[in-house]
Amino acid sequence: MLDREIALSLLIVVALVGSALGYLAFLAADRLSKPFFGAKETTQGPHNCRLAEALNAAFIGAGIVTLLTLTFGPSDSAILAAGFAITLLTLSLIDLKHFVLPDALTLPLLWAGLLANIWGYFAPLQDAVIGAVLGYMSLWVIYWSFKLLRGKEGLGYGDFKLNAAIGAWLGWQALPAVVLIAAISGLCAGLLLMAAKRMRSEQPLPFGPFLAAAGFIELSAQGALGRWLF
Repeated sequence: MLDREIALSLLIVVALVGSALGYLAFLAADRLSKPFFGAKETTQGPHNCRLAEALNAAFIGAGIVTLLTLTFGPSDSAILAAGFAITLLTLSLIDLKHFVLPDALTLPLLWAGLLANIWGYFAPLQDAVIGAVLGYMSLWVIYWSFKLLRGKEGLGYGDFKLNAAIGAWLGWQALPAVVLIAAISGLCAGLLLMAAKRMRSEQPLPFGPFLAAAGFIELSAQGALGRWLF
């Protein structure tokens, strides 16, 4: 009984830490948007709306950190995974609101993934390097193919860099699943929004949040598989 109480108490602490990190992700998203859109646009808005956004970010942060702790256990891998996932959350918040994935986050995230995998936390270093290259180049090819065929842009350069960062963290083997999950979920979300008349067919839909969600799913799946096998 005592062990269960201790475990429950630890999970509550983990959830509270995750909530705080989610709120920090919300604040970071606001601050990192200022160079692109100015302080006035990013910090103003209906109070109730901003409060809801902050609470949502805190709730998601709690879920992220709790799930990763359960998946990886109390370890340095869990800490690194949480840092990766909270950065993905921050990027998603920025992209959803402003349609941009700033280099100030995507590039350090890429280098951090390569550094973490020097010690093979999530993938062998060779796979991580190949993942960074293939992550960027795969979406670059899709971008130019779409632009040549349709005469317009379907992705942004920030998407290339985010996919490269995911490849650097998880290795090249994770990329097919990440891109497939992101593409299917993005398509479904777009169709649902159009069916609900909340988006027109010509309106852009940010791809970054779907890439980030797919990267988190793949991260969690790899961690769960590793615990099951070992």
